[in-house]
Amino acid sequence: MNAVLAVCLLGVSVLILAACQSTSEFRCPEGLQEVVRYELYFGLDHADGRSVSAEEWDDFVADTITPRFPQGLSMFDVRGQWQRPDGIIERENTKMVMLAHPPPTEAGMILVDEIAREYQRRFGQDPVFRAVSQNQCVGLFAE
Repeated sequence: MNAVLAVCLLGVSVLILAACQSTSEFRCPEGLQEVVRYELYFGLDHADGRSVSAEEWDDFVADTITPRFPQGLSMFDVRGQWQRPDGIIERENTKMVMLAHPPPTEAGMILVDEIAREYQRRFGQDPVFRAVSQNQCVGLFAE
């Protein structure tokens, strides 16, 4: 009987400890909205060696990115490098685009993947590098 009681007490203890663990959901501070942040890195060299022009880039943003993320985006000029499968280090001018989309992550990833596919198709580019950050809070400051 003591062994049965001990097993029962152990089981109840495990349940109590599990209930006491933090199960709080992520919440943004008042005035901010939870989003998933996506960063996309677009190399600016065409497969044929020439660079994506400013006009080509602007057209791509206008007809491919903006319709999928009309709420806004940020773009940065960066210099990137990556190692090709053959071991060669490639360096090129790059555009980084930062986007935000309400959760769940998968909903935004569908849009991000569409953008990456179109960039590869249009410019014969190597893969577009993507980074995803969950539990981000955004909002405009206004007094």
